[in-house]
Amino acid sequence: LFRVGLVEIAMGKNILVIGIHHIITDGRSLEILTEEFKSLYTGKELLPQRLQYKDFSNWHNSPRQKIAIKEQEAFWTGQFKDKVIPLNLPTDFERPTVLTSEGDIVEFHLDSPIVEELGKIRNETETTMFMVLIAIYSVFLAKIANQEEILVGIPVAGRRHADQQQITGMFVNTLVMRSQPAKDKSFREFLGQMKEYALAAFENQEYQFENLVEAVAKKRDAGRNPVFDTMFSYQEIDKKETEDLEAVIGQYDYKYKTSLFDLSLAVIDRKDTLKCILFYNLNLLKKETVIRWVGYYREIIEAIVNRPGMKLGEIDILPTDIKSPAARGADKGILEKTPHLGCPRRGPGGKVEPATEKERVILALWEKILGREVPGVTADFFQVGGKSIEALLLVTEINKTFNRKLSIADIYENESTRKQAALVERTREPGKAEKSAGDKNIYRLKVGARGGKNIFLIHDATGEVDKYRLFCKELKPGDSYWGLPLKSSVARGMAPRELEIEDLASAYIEVVKQVQARGPYHLGGWSIGGLIAFEMARQMEQAGEAVH
Repeated sequence: LFRVGLVEIAMGKNILVIGIHHIITDGRSLEILTEEFKSLYTGKELLPQRLQYKDFSNWHNSPRQKIAIKEQEAFWTGQFKDKVIPLNLPTDFERPTVLTSEGDIVEFHLDSPIVEELGKIRNETETTMFMVLIAIYSVFLAKIANQEEILVGIPVAGRRHADQQQITGMFVNTLVMRSQPAKDKSFREFLGQMKEYALAAFENQEYQFENLVEAVAKKRDAGRNPVFDTMFSYQEIDKKETEDLEAVIGQYDYKYKTSLFDLSLAVIDRKDTLKCILFYNLNLLKKETVIRWVGYYREIIEAIVNRPGMKLGEIDILPTDIKSPAARGADKGILEKTPHLGCPRRGPGGKVEPATEKERVILALWEKILGREVPGVTADFFQVGGKSIEALLLVTEINKTFNRKLSIADIYENESTRKQAALVERTREPGKAEKSAGDKNIYRLKVGARGGKNIFLIHDATGEVDKYRLFCKELKPGDSYWGLPLKSSVARGMAPRELEIEDLASAYIEVVKQVQARGPYHLGGWSIGGLIAFEMARQMEQAGEAVH
């Protein structure tokens, strides 16, 4: 849960690396740690700690507090009694079947003149800068996605009592801001509604987000986050305190390579400027698209500060032919870039037709698996929506159709229909078709002793289980470890883009029972694998099986 390392990069210059699991820490905890490190570094003594996290835990689980949280549950379930509408951004790439986190960032700043104007709106409407900025972000999302139902997740510190301010631990919770930035509302009117919702949400912030997910997200899409797909965070920083701290401890700029959501905006308020960091998922969006969106975000802000009473429908940043992902014309022709959003669009002609029967058959397999028309035999499988899951499906179908033993690596190395047909042509057909590696539903990762437990580990977002092999080597001997990859023989009968966590869990239970007919079962997984393992446990327990 906690590791520390010191890296010497030059004489007298070091980087202190502290790795702390999020389950035991939050942003305020890191501030406390940094402040105490500064005090020790400058020869000061630390004050004794009066309360610890265990004291908060005892209070949080007290009968009185449980009654209060039950009342908060009624508030949140009431907010989500209607169907949740997902955020449908006009993405550059087809959404992967399972959730991915490969990401990047675009940074930009809002300078003093704009910050001053936003401050005037804040003062005139008796709101906060947080409320003004999340209202603008919601309008921005509504314009980009062309929808009037927006769900945005926000982190809250969860430290409502003064005694909690100096305790290290995980207090943060996630709230969901649900808004309707309809075209006939003025920005002032919409901001007023956001203010009322925010105040009510903050009053009910102890109800845990995980419980809300269980209550309102009964059926989940494995390719999306539960409830919402975008987050907004706002942090105020005292510029003088930051400068004083950096005189002792310098800041190391870390380049983020992950994005847990489709799109997220983090705003750091330094009083005279706003530093904005836009996180985006690389499997959905290109950097040039996000940079273009930053321009639209600026345009929306400028329009609002010039006329805070303007109707939201009067803010027009999108061309009329870009209405939603479904309206982008991405079903026919060839891919083009629009001069506005950089979203995929199909134009007439240009399709390279199959020259051989093998090319025709493989192209048909592509279109069956991807669920869309493919722009010819020279197209790149991974540029027209194919990901690791679709590649697994494709290699299995090719092997079955042509009686070959190709691997998924062959698909990565031969990315077009033409190259795959040529590979099939030059690959010798075996005398007898063998079971493809792509059809293997479970792998033994580590052999245990007789009488040891079977521990089943579910694949992560890549669909693979190879990364568990090193993990299993570090575990105690005696138990057998099994890996369940996402393979086409498990998913057969389900359309590639209709794989639900519940369906996968049900299919994997059958695979597990081929190894171990009765419980108790031991399940685990990382990333999306954890969610699938949890759903498997739920279904098994409903069937009367014991699960650990």
